[in-house]
Amino acid sequence: MANCEKCGLPLPIGAEYCPNCGVPVRKRVEAAVPVSAPLAKLIEAGLLGASIAIMISFFTPEGIDVYFIPSFLGAVGAIFLFRTRRLEEALVIAFSVYIFTDAIIAVLNLSSLYFSNMSWADMANEVPSLYDELYNVPSLITIIAYALDPISAVVAAYLGYKITPKHYAREPAPYKYERREDQGGIVYAAKGVETKPSANFTHNV
Repeated sequence: MANCEKCGLPLPIGAEYCPNCGVPVRKRVEAAVPVSAPLAKLIEAGLLGASIAIMISFFTPEGIDVYFIPSFLGAVGAIFLFRTRRLEEALVIAFSVYIFTDAIIAVLNLSSLYFSNMSWADMANEVPSLYDELYNVPSLITIIAYALDPISAVVAAYLGYKITPKHYAREPAPYKYERREDQGGIVYAAKGVETKPSANFTHNV
């Protein structure tokens, strides 16, 4: 709350004159600083988006290459569900979703090989053979699709940020004071609001 520069009295919001001494109040324009979301919340959003991406990947029919689409949809969904208000936060969430999704898929694949009771030497030989069996030589479309991961993450962040509803706090209605002289001195009366007996201030001269 601002104080009067002359007498130090705390001023009501939107006051044009000091209720105590009548000095005009100089307007101070303060830039609004957006509140940043905590890092834990951004990581939580990234994990949620990765979970959505993993579910989409598991329910995708076998033989269909979805490339970055699960991560893209997971990032957009996480940004929307967490009501992200800043584009920078949306970018952090989107890249977190992509990184967490790749990490989870890698852990699941390695776990499936580990629990198949294979030795480390067999695993080293099995992974390339499985890759060759499933993918053979990567096509140009596959290479381009995975090379576009960073770009698709940026697009997902921007799209999620745009579709997220923005809620802005309502500013309080400013008070306006009418200065008039009376027999007992100078009276400052509030205008535009419901006044009470304590809303008028008298300054004797």
